[in-house]
Amino acid sequence: MFINLNDKDYLYNQIYDSIKEKINMKQLKTNDKLPSIRKLSNELNISINTVSNAYYQLEKEGYIRSSERSGFFVEKSGHILRNDANFDDEDMIVEEKNTFKYDFSFSGVDKSCFKYKQIRKAFRDSINEDDDAILGKVDGLGLFSLRCSISNYLKDFREIIVNPNQIVVSSGSNELLILIKNLLNNPIFGFENPGYAYHGIGFYNNFDSTPINVNEDGIDIDFLKQTDANVVSVTPSHQFPTSAIMPINKRIDLLNWAYEKNNRYIIEDDYDAEFKYKLRPIAPLKTLDVNDKVIYIGNFSRTVTPAMRVSFMVLPKNLMNKFYSVLKSERCPVSIFVQSALSKFIDSGDFEKQVNQMKKVYAKKYEIIFSKINGCKYIDFEKTDCGTSVVIKVDKRIDRDVLLKTLKENSVYVIAIDDFYLDKNVDTNVFLIGFAKMSYDDISNGMDIIVNVVNNLVN
Repeated sequence: MFINLNDKDYLYNQIYDSIKEKINMKQLKTNDKLPSIRKLSNELNISINTVSNAYYQLEKEGYIRSSERSGFFVEKSGHILRNDANFDDEDMIVEEKNTFKYDFSFSGVDKSCFKYKQIRKAFRDSINEDDDAILGKVDGLGLFSLRCSISNYLKDFREIIVNPNQIVVSSGSNELLILIKNLLNNPIFGFENPGYAYHGIGFYNNFDSTPINVNEDGIDIDFLKQTDANVVSVTPSHQFPTSAIMPINKRIDLLNWAYEKNNRYIIEDDYDAEFKYKLRPIAPLKTLDVNDKVIYIGNFSRTVTPAMRVSFMVLPKNLMNKFYSVLKSERCPVSIFVQSALSKFIDSGDFEKQVNQMKKVYAKKYEIIFSKINGCKYIDFEKTDCGTSVVIKVDKRIDRDVLLKTLKENSVYVIAIDDFYLDKNVDTNVFLIGFAKMSYDDISNGMDIIVNVVNNLVN
């Protein structure tokens, strides 16, 4: 039997691969007898053990069989049916991967603020100090030490007093909404329109839901009252993506809507509450919730890193009891290792330092954008002094698609607000400018391009 051996792999692997290939190519047919181990070892001038190991592997995988005192034979195998409709590589649709020099998308964090050294220390300490915990079973609510850290953080920075046992940790807002859906037995959700729920493929498809229009001061509560929704998801402190801030009278009206019926709840997504650049952060709706009907959601994607994929929710006490009975078998999808490290990062004070540094850096970025737009009469921009993105409204004489195409040709990425509407054909000429992950210089240069393109398209 001809087998070409070389020094690039173990000899028994080469014998195994060669015989397997001959069987698959039908050069060796069912019941064909193979050379004996001794004979093949002599032919190849290698040890008996090497051939024996190769035959052993082939036999274990069903390619050959051994018969006592008779030797080794090729085993019968099936024939894999080949579909003539198989595609060649060139027929595959590959999503275009665009890289923009000036990427004004709304995700990410500024890497200059990321405390690499302290994060590494938190992970090392988790291994050194919590070696038993990180190898254990994940509590359905999340690691208790992290829930305690979150509880203290909410008390100190968001004025929310909550028991750690009311906190549920998960890997994203979508996952938390699915937990709420299962907990409340498939309620009818009301989602802000425009809003994150309708961006891209839209996770709203996973829910029985209805869109609730957003006005300049938040969701249209009168419209909400006319729907069958019994759970409404809102971003009252900084509506995404319009940046609207819900005033106190409207917050009270929304709370009273929830208080009217036992099965009504409000989901408050406080997604970027830390980033208020003048005066104090806007108080959460949860701080007004005297009847415990607000489910508060937060995350660490904007304050630590999106890569961690850690979010949390605070459940009302009556839902917490139901969670224990209905969803007690749920597993927290975030690794204990990550949870332990994040807990240590928060408790050490480094998390607060990172957020404070981010606020200073982002405030400067915010002012750069404002200064660039302020001199362009074809762009409107209302200052809210919060968040990691701003909303600009462009002169209606400019075609939306032409603007986006021209910016793309200049390596500038922005996203149109109508991408966040259920009806994608809404003609708004409003665009979202995210700035968290961009450098000062890139923001300045990118905004110069945006202003120049707008001026040229009008003139």
